[in-house]
Amino acid sequence: MGNMSKFCDPAIKDATLEYWRTAREDKERLYLGASAIGHPCDKYLWLSFRGLFVPHFPPRILRLFNRGDREEQVFTDELRGVGCEVWDLNPKTGLQWAVHALGGHFSGHLDGVCKGIPGAEKTVHVLEFKTHNDSSFAKLIKVGVEIAQPKHYAQMQAYMGLMKLKRALYCAVNKNTDETHFERIEFDPAKYKVLMVRAERIINSIDVDRMTTRSDDFRCKCCDAHDVCWGKTGTAMKIEKGRPIDCRTCCHSTAMTKLEGAQWHCNLNLPTTIGKPCNCPSHLVLPTLITDEDVILEGSESSGKSLTYSCLGKQFTNGQADGQFSSEELARLSLDIVTTPKVQEAKEVFGATVEAVKKPTLIDRYPIGDVEKVWVGSKADLNAAFKALKLDKPKMTDQFENETAVYWEYNNCILVASGITNHKAYILRGKE
Repeated sequence: MGNMSKFCDPAIKDATLEYWRTAREDKERLYLGASAIGHPCDKYLWLSFRGLFVPHFPPRILRLFNRGDREEQVFTDELRGVGCEVWDLNPKTGLQWAVHALGGHFSGHLDGVCKGIPGAEKTVHVLEFKTHNDSSFAKLIKVGVEIAQPKHYAQMQAYMGLMKLKRALYCAVNKNTDETHFERIEFDPAKYKVLMVRAERIINSIDVDRMTTRSDDFRCKCCDAHDVCWGKTGTAMKIEKGRPIDCRTCCHSTAMTKLEGAQWHCNLNLPTTIGKPCNCPSHLVLPTLITDEDVILEGSESSGKSLTYSCLGKQFTNGQADGQFSSEELARLSLDIVTTPKVQEAKEVFGATVEAVKKPTLIDRYPIGDVEKVWVGSKADLNAAFKALKLDKPKMTDQFENETAVYWEYNNCILVASGITNHKAYILRGKE
């Protein structure tokens, strides 16, 4: 029996949120969406188009999206109620209105098409329905959709251009007050052309520029693509953990913009796979997706079967031969691991796939026979010992703790050990 002594029953709330977590999992878009083409950052759109990340929304936001879906029917009923003809589905297909260009790699889905709008009864309009909060709605009322919501404006320009219509009706509602705003938008051929040129560039490029130059820029910090974009995933390849390695990230594949069906072509004439693991032995990661900006592409074999990189004097190779790393391994392993000679040697000797490599602890890295004992004394005298050895401002580079002691590494070569069960401390200097 539920607890009736509380104002809020967390069990019911958690259950309903879990419902949204499982009921509203949108399918990944395998194309560049018209609804996103107004996003301010080319890099965000490119990373999304290449399948390197997908936005993740908490259940509350998923529920909020459903609020927007419900408003579509309300707007449709209102427009019909004032005498408009509204086609929320394409009469020819019985499905949602869909538009596409560039071979289907650029696509979008309209909320509807309308005719009979008071004051413009004979003009057919693209319909776009949106919900807003108080601040967003106030800005919309003040400056209009083009300035207040440039993404929505670009979306409507794309829809009008692809539908060959000259007008759109933007229907907005303040979800806090239920106040509505209707705005007619005129098709702008010049702006439509700019959007289509941008879409083609993003689809055809092997890399594009970010809108910022720093990862801590406020416009980047909250971006869903932040870690992938800036190489913060901890892996040699820039890709979100768990994302499939498919043909969109391969050097051999090209998006076919002159054919229909959002097709990709493999230069090796192999079958292409999009949206799920391709498991292709010939897959080579696009060089721009190697995570560290200091990594320099040295070249590739004439056969096109591998790519070799150099990072701070250390090399690693993306390929399938012994000693080389597959694309799946680069998406799973850190740059430190794939540039480790012992790991490369083990791969070459055994021809094995590396699932993971245990990072050596500080104790492993400073074996007794390979260190110089600089100082031994009481923990209370550690600071004085540091100053006496002129180590009063070292940079800590690692830390480790076990059941007997705490260890700190400084400047990649000095090990400090402080006993937990006794009062002794050590300062050791290693060869690293």
